[in-house]
Amino acid sequence: MLAYLLTILAGLTGGVAVGIQSPLAGAIGQRVGGTASSFIVHLSGMILSGALLMLRGGEKIGAWRTLPWYMFGVGIFGLILYQTINVTLPRLGSTMMVTLIIIGQLLMGVLIDHFGWLGVPSRPLDATRIVGVLVLLASGVLADDWSGAKAVDVVAPSGGGAVVVVPIPAAAGSVPEIRERVESASWTGEFDVSARGFWQVHPGAAATFVARVLAELNPRPGERVLDLYAGVGLFAVPLADAVGPGGAVLAVEGDVLACELAVRNAGNRTWIEVVPDRVEEVLASTSPDAWSSADLVVLDPPRTGAGRAVIEAVARLQPRAVAYVACDPAALARDLGYAREAGYVLGGLTAYDAFPMTHHVECIALFEPVLEPNLQPLPPA
Repeated sequence: MLAYLLTILAGLTGGVAVGIQSPLAGAIGQRVGGTASSFIVHLSGMILSGALLMLRGGEKIGAWRTLPWYMFGVGIFGLILYQTINVTLPRLGSTMMVTLIIIGQLLMGVLIDHFGWLGVPSRPLDATRIVGVLVLLASGVLADDWSGAKAVDVVAPSGGGAVVVVPIPAAAGSVPEIRERVESASWTGEFDVSARGFWQVHPGAAATFVARVLAELNPRPGERVLDLYAGVGLFAVPLADAVGPGGAVLAVEGDVLACELAVRNAGNRTWIEVVPDRVEEVLASTSPDAWSSADLVVLDPPRTGAGRAVIEAVARLQPRAVAYVACDPAALARDLGYAREAGYVLGGLTAYDAFPMTHHVECIALFEPVLEPNLQPLPPA
């Protein structure tokens, strides 16, 4: 994990270097010309590289004869870069100039990855990467000035509509709502979601997870379902459709805005009750309205997992099945241990690569109660 974070930091450092070098090179070019600017920049780089080379014992400089001929012309691209900087900086400004450089790098990087040019291992384009690049370019986020923002969220709603761009931190009341669509073989519907609210980032994840949870739980008409960490109702709504008006769904979510959206997403399904409270508090409640039993339970906790208290409280409700949606396999494994102590075992487990090109894995596990063996006394001899 540390090595991965250091690699990310190194990449960010390179981006910062480009962001500093380009305006400086442009400022030099305005005074002495683009070609002279390139010469000065590369001369300083050569001096510093020579010093580092001596400190490192020459590294593998002796292998220069094995390099393909075209690699010796790489400096030409540096000259092209500084000539273009000399043209764009005075006309477009630093922000737009760096933005254009980044867009060019992005597009060229995609082509090099796809075709495996220049000795780079081939990583063919897929739909997710194409959509990601198009959304980034179409949003205009790279062309705007985000001074004062710590980060920028770019959201492409699956339900259609324009790409939404939200600076972080966002002013109170300024975050728009978007429409997300879930379409699977077992259920189809739409949800109102805050552009800064929780939703699966992979375009196919929500539909995949809903279909899997429905298949694992196999809800029946008239059953009582408890949806914990319910968000905007991703699982509560399709489960309500499955159990019908004769059943009941209790959706518990700690985020007030998410609860308001969950009520809206429930529509006229009056058998869905949304409770804006912490899961631990609701499960520990002794009020007359508290549920003392449930047929089915969905757990979709944050990365920290549900924890012992929640798992034990769920087990006391004696559900016939529990679907656990986990974004951290380690937390899932820990909670499975608590479930075993409480009388539940692992009935099934599916892992999903919901975050491509990262080490994160989403899991959906089925917990089932331990069946006591039907032991009959042996007849007397």
